[in-house]
Amino acid sequence: RGNSVYDEEYTTRMLAADPSYMDYSLSEYWINSSHNTYLTGNQYASESTVEAYIRVMRSGCRCIELDLWDGGPDDLPWITHGHTRCTKIKFRDVIIAIRDHAFATSDYPMILSLEEHCSIPIQKNTASEFKKIFGDLLLTEPVEKFATCLPSPNQLKRKIILKHKKLPDGSDETLVLAETGDAQVAKQQDISNSQKNGFLFLKDPGANVWTRRYFVLTDKILSYSIEEDDQEQDTQNGEEADHIYMETMPSHIKHTNHVWYHQKVDRDGAVEKLKEFDGGNGSFLVRPNDKYEGYVSISFKHDREVYHSLVKRIQNPDGLYSYQLVQPLSFDDVPSLVEYYKCHPLRASTFEQILTTPCPCQNDTWFHPRMKRWEAEMMLASVRLEGAFLIRPSGEHSTYTITFRTENEIKHCRVEFNQDSGLYMIGTAQFETLSELVAYYKSHPLYRKMKLKHAINESLLKKIGVDAEATAEAEYVSVNPVTYRSTHAFTGQNKNELSFPAGVEISNVIEHQHTKGWFQGDFGGKVSLWFPENHVKRSDASTPLTQLEPLKPELDNQEETIRIENLEVTRMTPHSAGREWVLKLVYAVSEEDKTLKPGTLNSLLVGCENEEDFKSWESKLMEVKKELSRHQSMDARLQKRTSIAREMSDIIIYCRSVPFRPENIGNGKYTEMSSFPETKAFNHTLNRETATKLVIYNQQQLSRVYPKGSRIDSSNYLPMALWNMGCQMVALNFQTPDKAMQVNDARFMINHKLGYVLKPAFMRMKDTKYNPLDFRSVTTAPFLISIRVLGGRHLFRIGRGFPSCRVTVEVVGADYDNQSYVTSNISDNCLNPVWEYKSFEFFIKNPECAFLRFVVHDIDMFGDPNQIGQATYPLVAVRQGFRSVQLKTSFSEDLELSSLLIYMNIESSEKAQSDNVSIKSRIEKLTEELRCLYSSPGELRSDLIESKRRELQAAQNQLDRANQDASKLNSLLK
Repeated sequence: RGNSVYDEEYTTRMLAADPSYMDYSLSEYWINSSHNTYLTGNQYASESTVEAYIRVMRSGCRCIELDLWDGGPDDLPWITHGHTRCTKIKFRDVIIAIRDHAFATSDYPMILSLEEHCSIPIQKNTASEFKKIFGDLLLTEPVEKFATCLPSPNQLKRKIILKHKKLPDGSDETLVLAETGDAQVAKQQDISNSQKNGFLFLKDPGANVWTRRYFVLTDKILSYSIEEDDQEQDTQNGEEADHIYMETMPSHIKHTNHVWYHQKVDRDGAVEKLKEFDGGNGSFLVRPNDKYEGYVSISFKHDREVYHSLVKRIQNPDGLYSYQLVQPLSFDDVPSLVEYYKCHPLRASTFEQILTTPCPCQNDTWFHPRMKRWEAEMMLASVRLEGAFLIRPSGEHSTYTITFRTENEIKHCRVEFNQDSGLYMIGTAQFETLSELVAYYKSHPLYRKMKLKHAINESLLKKIGVDAEATAEAEYVSVNPVTYRSTHAFTGQNKNELSFPAGVEISNVIEHQHTKGWFQGDFGGKVSLWFPENHVKRSDASTPLTQLEPLKPELDNQEETIRIENLEVTRMTPHSAGREWVLKLVYAVSEEDKTLKPGTLNSLLVGCENEEDFKSWESKLMEVKKELSRHQSMDARLQKRTSIAREMSDIIIYCRSVPFRPENIGNGKYTEMSSFPETKAFNHTLNRETATKLVIYNQQQLSRVYPKGSRIDSSNYLPMALWNMGCQMVALNFQTPDKAMQVNDARFMINHKLGYVLKPAFMRMKDTKYNPLDFRSVTTAPFLISIRVLGGRHLFRIGRGFPSCRVTVEVVGADYDNQSYVTSNISDNCLNPVWEYKSFEFFIKNPECAFLRFVVHDIDMFGDPNQIGQATYPLVAVRQGFRSVQLKTSFSEDLELSSLLIYMNIESSEKAQSDNVSIKSRIEKLTEELRCLYSSPGELRSDLIESKRRELQAAQNQLDRANQDASKLNSLLK
């Protein structure tokens, strides 16, 4: 730890340099903030617990959320995610936990963001309970009556602040406050404000399959999202099958599991099968011999004729069997013999023939004995069905590949045939036959939640009206040339990958439908090489790329929404729908849907469990549409109103919730603050003018950003762009261990993890010229960082044996600073991998808003990266030189033995300038010493003079290098 890349002393030096670090206005800090703090999982069916609050507070969070709903015991609220299946917890239990744990980690103020859904009487009881439980901890009076800005964290130590709406001075609780359109839109997207929600069955238009989906009906939209899979957690890469083992098979029956072995076929049947089978010369099968028990025969095709060769079984003195076609060659088992004759010819008197394509014994529609990888991808690309699959030989001896479609991508999984055991293997899972393997993965997840569902072949394609050959040809038709501009630099790791810096044009880009996430294009004399989609952006002048039209809409795990105003609901008869209790939803495509022309009619079939659900959904859909029609003629400001109790209003001091009004920026009260859903907040990040205005707003007033309501899986957005606009409380789902939370943990590593970090001076100074979208407005010195990943140790992933690992090194921060590099892949060495000498350079223009991140991935059998460990640090607090990177889990907990060894060099213009001054001073001193030696009387000391000359030359060389570094920094800035 003493050699960690993270500088543990950075905070100490920072506080020593600015003793008043915690004495600025509250609006000048980033504040560690949580969203829906009570939840332990997703937003629609997870458990709410008091322990979730305790864990979040003890991790350093300083702003937590309480959703208050009527109906709790003792005339107090419940805390829950309303109108969902999330469990409820008692309000009193939560605020007692807050009292006991709010200041266990940090003495700085705790902000409670209250989402109010309670009636006036319950609000009065809530306010009374706050005062009773919190006592002196609750802030009920301003710190300074005539202040012009918010108090500092030091002034608010060990105080609990409530964020809530407040009545205007002089009004009473009968006054109702109208909400703006933005607030209404945010609430319409929030599942807790739904009119009705629950699971329904959605018919897949591509097949007669009904999938269970979670539907949410709000005032204006009907949305459906994540497919429920028996309430199971994600199963990664067939983990459930890890303990499926079969006994090792005796050698004399190993061949019985192979696709080429036909147990019930005689000589005449073999001739018939091979003549029907379009396998060409060398196509073959193995069958029991008609005359000799225990013997087998190889039947194969040559020049349209079928020939047969007897394979003798010979018992050795040790009691084991061997197999022989011709003397003296003998084999321990039939599969070994077959593999030999795939490489060496069977010799007859007039011809020779090697074994080529096996004639499959099963009539399974999923097996394709002659299919290539690209053909499999094209076939699955033509049928957009989740769980569509086929099996084919992989091109290597004794291996097969399952090619399948999931999450709108096509993936491949290797199946190995173990010659010793006679079993088919995926990872550690073992099966006697491919049919058994397929049957197992039809009822158990193969990849995440995906099970094998639809066996794909030519006959199925014809049945649903798809021509596989035409589809394959369509992939390679000429397209209009498309140009993309790189947003980040990319360094290719393979010969077929393109390398390019940020900000250059990549021409002739081709978007292949079956390789989602990767494009092909030309740059720097390199033609048609691959590069990642997320490193580029389409140039405005580009012509839209001609793509294959999806033949069937796919039901995937992405959220879909339908506007109620466009919806027509009709009942379906069981005969026409294929099941009872079905509603047909017909709606017009909105302008936001970019996949179809606006106004196009689309339809869905939705099934209910029983008649009661059926009638309930039908009536609620009609009721909501009728109510929406009535309200559309009214003023939008009168659609939603909230009543506030005087007792609750009186204890709201510094965090009074008000609508955000851009025209009032600079004139707002410092005691007022606004909240934004991420969608609205990110809209501001795209516009230079509004981004600058939000920076100014956040100098005096607080703002809170929270995840959009449609994130019902509790996923998070990346917070960097919002921090860069000065937003203080960027609330995240702490229960989700993703990249956003790891960056959030890194942000608040500074200042001893106390939950408050002072924003950079250029964001806080009056009349600032800072614009989040323009690096030239940043006043701090840029960094030039060079990093080499030298090696690692103990890079294990639990339950995965010896992974193949690679390291991604990235800088995340402002858009103009985002950049990443990937090392080469080290196969089967996770104990002490060593990477080749390769340096990655990052030029960071806004280092105070940037983070350095290391992620180690294991590349699994599907070609997917699986995180082994990660480490994320604020860039200003890292050290250069040979350093250790302590890896952490997704939850940012230390992986005790896992670390990386890196070398890092950091250059900045300030450092270069300081070095120049120091070196020039030394040169002047050495020059003066030499002059004195030459002019001193007596015998000259030649050895001393020579030593000083060498020192002077070394100093001059050092100055030259410093000038080169400064010149490089200046050129990068230009």
